[in-house]
Amino acid sequence: MRRPTMRKKLLLIIVVSIVAVSVLVTGSLLHWGHAPSNGEVPEVPSDNSTEPTVPPITPSTLTVLSITEGNVFVMKAGTDSWIEAQVGISLESGDSVKSGNSSSAEITFFDGSTIELQAGTEIEVVSLGISDTGSTTIKLKQAIGNTISRVTKLVDSASRYEVETPACVAAVRGSVMLVNVIEDGTTWVTNQEGDIWVIANGVELQIPEGRKCIIIPGQPPQLVTQKSSGGGGGGGGFSPNPDISITKASNVTQAHDEDLVTYTYVVTNPGNVPLSNVSVTDNRIEDVTYQNGDTDGDSKLDTSETWVFTATYNITAGDPTPLVNTAAAAGTYAGAGTIIAWDSASVDILRPVIAINKTGELWEDWEHEAYCLNYTYTITNPGNTPLSAISLIDDKAGNITYEGGYQGGDANEDEILDVDETWVFAANYTIPYEYGEFVTNNATVSGTDPLDHTVTAWATFSIYNPYLN
Repeated sequence: MRRPTMRKKLLLIIVVSIVAVSVLVTGSLLHWGHAPSNGEVPEVPSDNSTEPTVPPITPSTLTVLSITEGNVFVMKAGTDSWIEAQVGISLESGDSVKSGNSSSAEITFFDGSTIELQAGTEIEVVSLGISDTGSTTIKLKQAIGNTISRVTKLVDSASRYEVETPACVAAVRGSVMLVNVIEDGTTWVTNQEGDIWVIANGVELQIPEGRKCIIIPGQPPQLVTQKSSGGGGGGGGFSPNPDISITKASNVTQAHDEDLVTYTYVVTNPGNVPLSNVSVTDNRIEDVTYQNGDTDGDSKLDTSETWVFTATYNITAGDPTPLVNTAAAAGTYAGAGTIIAWDSASVDILRPVIAINKTGELWEDWEHEAYCLNYTYTITNPGNTPLSAISLIDDKAGNITYEGGYQGGDANEDEILDVDETWVFAANYTIPYEYGEFVTNNATVSGTDPLDHTVTAWATFSIYNPYLN
């Protein structure tokens, strides 16, 4: 059943490859015989020149979504709604693409460059273009998530491949670049290979191969510390190796909305020189408070010291789950600038919910000359966490137990109502002859989440008393 899809992907790859080759060939033709070694703009041949001339050509800027896995959506320029993405869909300036949880996508640009969107990522195609001289422009805006850009070598100095985030602009020239953006806009850019620059707060920083830099919104970019590999230099002289480390932990791994979470940040100095101006920032918490650790009171993080910071956070209904926040520890050393390290902590937010639907079917018991009701109770879990100790009570039919009235739905038979399960119970009730005009009863169901929080739901069913007909 997957063969047609594979043929479509193969055909798409062939088309994109042909377009990419045509662009490169076009660029070569535009400069053939005229590219000086000093990089100056080539002279235009005179009318009587015998050198071959090339007419103006506008190559295609075909850009396509070449691979998708899971839930991937596209918002076309000028619209405000997301549509399900299809492999092969053409992308233009102003279009946006986002990948859901456990999903990914890849975009192939007209010059053969690609960008891979990992889970939970959103980007906008800001600009795509090819000038009449053959220089190319690809500008993207990454709001959140992780991307990997693999950019073809940009021979023309006027060509640009840029990824803008809330904290910076990362410019690439023939490289493999990783960009990670979290909710507050803090950005990490990694140069896996090639030439990469980051521009933020008026500062331009070139990232060496194999290095990573952090950009906090409103601050200049900083290279993340790189541990020394050791080894002798032969001279026996002292070589400063400033470094910093942070470990972040929460007092709970699970919590509810409105719960208070306490975070502890442990900062150490694995380098060989003291650090000044040591601070800890958290992307979700404004006030991170120093507790202890500066044993000699000199306000410097010595290599033998462990500093402890703490902060608290009140979970809100708008927070995502899991709630992941990142802390950065920073310190300075003369001649080395600011040294930064970071760590994250994750808390699962439990939002338990239980639901019940109740129906009834009237039947006549001829043997006992009575009317009876067969009740059916459908119980679901629309929350995000399993529920145990399920209790079902009907004010007419009584306590309906798992052993007695349960009909089915517990797929793994663990007596725990999982979020993807639907349990069904049944009960009978004989209507007394002297009952009123309507036979009405109420059912109550409850369950308990892993933090012992109980949730409850109700359902009512009413029917006209058949004895009054």
